[in-house]
Amino acid sequence: MFRWCVVVFLFIAGALQAQEYPALFDVTGVASNDALNIRTEPSAKSPIIGVLAYDAKYIEVVEQKGNWGRVNQRGSTGWVSMRFMKRLPETDFGNAYAFGCSGTEPFWTISAVTGARATFSAPDVAGRTYILGNMRRASGRFSPHALLGTTPDGAEALTLVVDNVICSDGMSDMLYGLRATLVLNGQEQRVFSGCCSLEVE
Repeated sequence: MFRWCVVVFLFIAGALQAQEYPALFDVTGVASNDALNIRTEPSAKSPIIGVLAYDAKYIEVVEQKGNWGRVNQRGSTGWVSMRFMKRLPETDFGNAYAFGCSGTEPFWTISAVTGARATFSAPDVAGRTYILGNMRRASGRFSPHALLGTTPDGAEALTLVVDNVICSDGMSDMLYGLRATLVLNGQEQRVFSGCCSLEVE
């Protein structure tokens, strides 16, 4: 019985920890004449591939391994020391207020503000607006989450399902912390897949 309880506790703790990312952070504790290194691997011995300014803000950390966090910069992904990163309150995905998703073949983007609006674009659609409800989590589960909305005239419905899964856009070396499935249901049904990042409105 005790062993079973330990297994359940570890499973729940792991699931809760996974829900903490992605989240937004500010760089902290770095001298003004210095910068925070981005490395190829979560190790101080790995090569440096970029830097974050000493006062960089709203940096999305996709996942954490030990004392290292994964960040994206200029089309690539790398790791920074979490000693110098300060989490911004209530910016993890479960509390996300704004985020953007995109995909390829066809190229599409959507910028969403929960409980307010979303703007969708694709090769044949330029900035279509939807009115959104609040984000809802799957019943009895940690993930996925969904946003529902309609165009202002009610002619087309939108369903955006976002899951806490490491996601590749298939075009760059970046890795995202959220995977998206977008369904548009109007005169025709269209389904898109892609990745998402947290945003600051």
